[in-house]
Amino acid sequence: TRADDDLLAAVHPDDRQRLTDTNARAIKHEKVYSIDYRSVGADGQERWIHARGQVHRDHAGRARRLVGYNLDVTDRHRAAEQIRESEARFRALADSAPALLWVSMPGGAREFVNAAYVDFVGDGYDAALHLDWRTRLHPEDLNRVLREQMAGEASRKPFVLEARYRRADKEWRWLRSFSQPRLSPQGEFAGFAGIAFDVTEAKQVEADLQRLNDLLTERV
Repeated sequence: TRADDDLLAAVHPDDRQRLTDTNARAIKHEKVYSIDYRSVGADGQERWIHARGQVHRDHAGRARRLVGYNLDVTDRHRAAEQIRESEARFRALADSAPALLWVSMPGGAREFVNAAYVDFVGDGYDAALHLDWRTRLHPEDLNRVLREQMAGEASRKPFVLEARYRRADKEWRWLRSFSQPRLSPQGEFAGFAGIAFDVTEAKQVEADLQRLNDLLTERV
């Protein structure tokens, strides 16, 4: 109909076919339909519309009426887009950092790790995200670090760990990590954000200085 054509003309060109297909599918097979699409006003501005409706059928199953509503949800879509952009900026920044970064949930499981973290672990993002770090800890550091980690996480306060971890190339590296508790918008504990630096060279310099000091002491 002319009214349908006018309504469709106001829909963003990229969304017209999707909207048409959704309506056709609802009329033929479904009882309820729901879709978000963009409309373009006379001023050229785009608005997001949430359309939801119910198809009423006769005893033979033929569609007789379509009852529903259209709701302007532009603000919701813009907020979601801003969140996506913010997350993309955060990931780009995190991936450029020359240190291991992660974000954990209250139970301790990781929900984000950066590129340096993935490179240290090897085997890709998913493997790094779900890695059990106990399998990478040096045997001489394992029990101590587990005790310190459990105490730090239980305190829900900032804590520091330092230990040797096996890198993807099988080399043992000293990592010093700093974990900071994070809070939800409601002020509830939401897990930890952490960063770890490779301090292997610094530890070697420290050991060399200690040996030099011991040698000088012996000579004196």
